[in-house]
Amino acid sequence: MSSNGLPKRERLTLKNDILQLFEAGKSIHKFPLSLRYIKIESDRTDPILFSVSVPKRKIKKAVDRNRIKRKIREFYRLNKEAFISDCKNQSLFFNLMFIYSTDDLSHIDQAERSLIELLDKLIKKHA
Repeated sequence: MSSNGLPKRERLTLKNDILQLFEAGKSIHKFPLSLRYIKIESDRTDPILFSVSVPKRKIKKAVDRNRIKRKIREFYRLNKEAFISDCKNQSLFFNLMFIYSTDDLSHIDQAERSLIELLDKLIKKHA
């Protein structure tokens, strides 16, 4: 696995997985992000499947929603290596969705710190 990439196999794309995430999953919050997660039993090679959501209700313009999603995916890509190795060491498998939870675009710079803190909280909670 390349630490520089974000291959499609790491993306949460199946509708049933996303429905399960919202029906049975749990949430943790750190402004301006929320992390929706579910711990699963699996034998897949990648311990984490993730997705990013920016609600249309909060951010009206598609251009802005797409920019925020790109930035959050980039923050995840740059910071995922330690989190994934912790999950592999403990045989943990998660489906994750990061949700941008404010209507203010200026808070995107705080999102990287929030993302790191959310991933740390998740590992500590399930360690």
